[in-house]
Amino acid sequence: PITPAMERRRIRAEHAASWCGRLRGAVTVTAFIAGARFVAVIGRVPGPIAWLGGSTWQCPVLRRSRAKNLRNWRSARLALDVEAETSAPPRMEEFAQDDSDVYLARLEEFAARGEVDAMEDLLYDMVDEGEMPGVAHYNVLIRGCAPVKNFDKAERWLFRMKALAVEPDIHTFNALIGIVATNGDLEGAERWLKQIQDAGLQPSLETFRLLLNAARVGRQTMAMEAWIERMMEGGITPDVACINEVIGAFAEAKRMRKVEEWLAIMQQTLRITPDVESYNLAIGGYAETGDLSQAERLMQEMLDAGLQPDARSYTLLTGDGSYGRDLAVVKTWSERLKTSGVDVDASSYRAVIGAWAAAGHADEAEDWFARMVKEGKATTEALALIVDTLVLSGGAEGFETAQAWVDEVRTAGVEPTPAVYAALASADVFRGDFEQVEARLQQMEAEGVEMDADSLAALLLSYANAEPPQSQLAEQVFKQQMLRGRIRASRQLMEALRAAVGGSRCLSLRRELKLFTSPQGEAAAPGPGPRRGLNTAVDELYGKDGKPLSYARKQWAHLRPTSALPEKPFQWE
Repeated sequence: PITPAMERRRIRAEHAASWCGRLRGAVTVTAFIAGARFVAVIGRVPGPIAWLGGSTWQCPVLRRSRAKNLRNWRSARLALDVEAETSAPPRMEEFAQDDSDVYLARLEEFAARGEVDAMEDLLYDMVDEGEMPGVAHYNVLIRGCAPVKNFDKAERWLFRMKALAVEPDIHTFNALIGIVATNGDLEGAERWLKQIQDAGLQPSLETFRLLLNAARVGRQTMAMEAWIERMMEGGITPDVACINEVIGAFAEAKRMRKVEEWLAIMQQTLRITPDVESYNLAIGGYAETGDLSQAERLMQEMLDAGLQPDARSYTLLTGDGSYGRDLAVVKTWSERLKTSGVDVDASSYRAVIGAWAAAGHADEAEDWFARMVKEGKATTEALALIVDTLVLSGGAEGFETAQAWVDEVRTAGVEPTPAVYAALASADVFRGDFEQVEARLQQMEAEGVEMDADSLAALLLSYANAEPPQSQLAEQVFKQQMLRGRIRASRQLMEALRAAVGGSRCLSLRRELKLFTSPQGEAAAPGPGPRRGLNTAVDELYGKDGKPLSYARKQWAHLRPTSALPEKPFQWE
């Protein structure tokens, strides 16, 4: 097992590579590592085999092999600097440490994108160029592991910085708490809080906010009030971000009385002015419960408080198409968004397009998508949504319009995804014309786009809607794709399989292939959430009469029927 001392020697040897950078290429050394000792066989330099003992600073320099696509140590090279034989080992503080340097800025850029491998490479480049990473550099790298939820790698870098005698500070521990918070691991966050106290550090306001976020993600609403009390007992007054975590947790649990209670505590007891996010969380909670009158009341209260609602404030009222909204509500708040002058981001555009599509107005949805394209904010998700809407509601003319939008967006540099190809085939899916769906997906793969869960679900639904249903074909295609190991078994995909092969056979295939639905936070997570397009979501499996609905029939109910696509009965096993 690797001990801290061994890790410290290895990393210090790495830093020594830049310290001895003035070495010339006349010396070739091959190194063999055995425990903490280095054996060097000197090449063109006369002399016997040199046993390199405790200090690796005297003459050898451990270099890192940069094999393509490999980031582990594949080989070790030693270089000999005759002048360094009598030199004293450099102290760690001799390396430059400037927390505002260009390396820190680049690490921040990579962290924002979650590119952990690029951050590690940049840290090694610092070492190669003679720069010693400080605690701020390690903090950014550890924090960058949060978007990808790679806690093991973050903990490994904590171990390395300790091995290099770089003491972690409160920001280091906050970054680690932030990673476990993304998984809703409140117990893990509490363990790191204990380590903060054991290290003699004082928890900060950000520490408690991250703890509240961990409780919110883990849906432990009752623990949040206790943590607010605990942080106030410790002399730390919560800010608006902390209270927003509490409001958001109760709003997501649809406990609107507690939401109103905390809005009152926030203003009357804590003397904290709610911000736009505070109102958005409460508005979203009322919208999820279907109480739009209360949501509109909070919207007006926000305006009366002198706050400028953002685009999300309006789209919470219009909805995103996941659940039906009254046409008058969609029209009113989409028009107010248009005239408000606020910046409409891509996600807000997608929400309004989905709201109009669910209301059965493909023309209005297309107008909003045209605005989105004009502003250069088109996304593949919005493209799949508008294509699906036009194809299902406009017959042959709608298909031509949808294809024109695909071509225009592609010209702008946005390549179609499998969801877009599945949307183009949505009419064929509804008809049960599985041969046309197969042909379109074959064309997709010929253009270099691999099948994913969206396109596979569309294909399975075309088998389900066929006359007669093609259950054997559906089972064969499903098994073939799952055995390739490139597609996750999401809830939508499993519902499509059940529609095609029946409930009992679907369960047998899940057991045979050892399939599980996606974990919380992905497509199969419980509770409402934004959909990736009308052609991929299954939100309601049963109609008002209690009978199951197929995916295509469920979506068709929201759109205007045309003579080109007559509705037909669906056989559910």
